[in-house]
Amino acid sequence: MYAALKALLVGNGRVPSRASLPREVFEHVGFVVAADGGAAACGSLGLRPDLVVGDFDSAEPAVIERLARAGAVVRRVAAEKDESDLELGLRAAIERGADLVVALGALGGPRIEHTLAAIGLLQVADEAGVAMAIVDDRSTLRLLGQGCGRDGPPRLEIRGAPGDYVSLFPWGGDVPGVVTEGLRYPVRHETLRMGPSRGLSNELLGPAAAVRCQSGRLLVVHTRRSAVEPPAEGLRYPVRDETLRMGPSRGLSNELLGPAAAVRCRSGRLLVVHTRRSAVEPPAGEHREE
Repeated sequence: MYAALKALLVGNGRVPSRASLPREVFEHVGFVVAADGGAAACGSLGLRPDLVVGDFDSAEPAVIERLARAGAVVRRVAAEKDESDLELGLRAAIERGADLVVALGALGGPRIEHTLAAIGLLQVADEAGVAMAIVDDRSTLRLLGQGCGRDGPPRLEIRGAPGDYVSLFPWGGDVPGVVTEGLRYPVRHETLRMGPSRGLSNELLGPAAAVRCQSGRLLVVHTRRSAVEPPAEGLRYPVRDETLRMGPSRGLSNELLGPAAAVRCRSGRLLVVHTRRSAVEPPAGEHREE
């Protein structure tokens, strides 16, 4: 599944807990690059960076010194520069031969312009022929570009859970010949135009889907529904993004935990039966004659 050499790139944006990130993010990692303040975030993720790069305006000197003593290469750059620290980290990963770069801590910082600049790095990677994903605890962002079409038209696979959101945004101009597979709302040989929201909020029908295009670039955003929509709340035995099948008694005899609960589903119909316990079970110590 993964390329020959995978790099983790950790920035100084919002870094969620390791447990909230997809498990595969941390599999088959060749090396770790920390961009400035991302050096501290590596510790919370259980990572030891091989390279730390930046002007270190957001990194504690003690953290950098500790990582240097542990064997990390520290590359300090001038504060006045043409690239963000995250871009410097990406370019360093590419120089080291990474075929795939997964960026953490690239989103959610206090300044929206840094988030936009981070998303733009997907094109830098694509132009270098390197696959890149920006990942947080909710979403994965990738670019369907020319780097995805070495053996034919550009094609990108998405793996997740049924009902996960998938959004397609033209990047840098209109994108002709867009075709989707495995999404609830098919796109069939359409041109997605820059600006309109035609590609917003599609959904996975199963565990996998694919998108391809004739030319151009598409920003593909996969948001895990379980991370943004809580499961049915207020019941003793939670049902979490399950398929209830006609026949089996999986949904029988749940219980309210408080005065209210809620149930939702993506499609189909559910018969919801609420039975008042006080009407069918006598209070403790009381015998009810039949």
